[in-house]
Amino acid sequence: QQQQQQQQQQQQHTITTATTATTASPQASKYVVGTVSSVDCPQGGEDLTSADCQSAASTLGLQWGGSASLPELPHGCIKTISGTSNAEDTAKFNSYEWGEPSTIWVKLCKKGKHGAYHVQSALSPSTTTAEPEEEEESNSTEEKHGHRKHAAIAGGVIAGVVLVLIIVVAVVVRRRGAAAADEKKEPLAGGAAERYPMQGDYVLVISLNRKGYVTAPPDENWKYIITFEDDNTVSDLLPYEDLQLVDDGAAAADPAAQPAQ
Repeated sequence: QQQQQQQQQQQQHTITTATTATTASPQASKYVVGTVSSVDCPQGGEDLTSADCQSAASTLGLQWGGSASLPELPHGCIKTISGTSNAEDTAKFNSYEWGEPSTIWVKLCKKGKHGAYHVQSALSPSTTTAEPEEEEESNSTEEKHGHRKHAAIAGGVIAGVVLVLIIVVAVVVRRRGAAAADEKKEPLAGGAAERYPMQGDYVLVISLNRKGYVTAPPDENWKYIITFEDDNTVSDLLPYEDLQLVDDGAAAADPAAQPAQ
């Protein structure tokens, strides 16, 4: 009930002061006020300097409260909402750089060249917290953020797919290069038609003019270990170019049956 009475008193006081100010000075129409709990001028409104704020207070018949740095109030030229403060009908300039919204003090601004969407008497601010156009602008901003977020996700997915493709192509190229290098190996001494030795093959070590058996598969550099048939000794690693396959009746023994000494 007390709140209802306070609201009725505020409305009655607002109508009375607004009528008085409009009658006293036609210049009052060039000023507009912001909304409750906002730190900005209404759309189309422009901030006032400290001197302009004092001039506006005089034009509107408001008490001038001077200039001060007040972090808890909106920045710039501000005025009290009639009936909500002991300092009724007062304007002052808040020099604090940022400021905070207030339910008692609202922005007092100059109407821009193209007018202001929020057309209200400078002494009767609206108690609404959002205008339709502000809501549309907010929705548009959220929609833009949503599009940007989706675009960023899509870009990340595309970048990931491209990276995977690059890795796959690199692996394929590397394997093909290795296969091509193997194909370019020179044939064994003894003819291009000969194959590479395998474990158990009977071969001639050209540089030593000795025969023996391949006792193990080649290493990564295509080098072999040979067990010589004449004394069962084991060679060092020998390159495939130094080996020649031998296919004669002398190679009748199984190399597995000839243990190395």
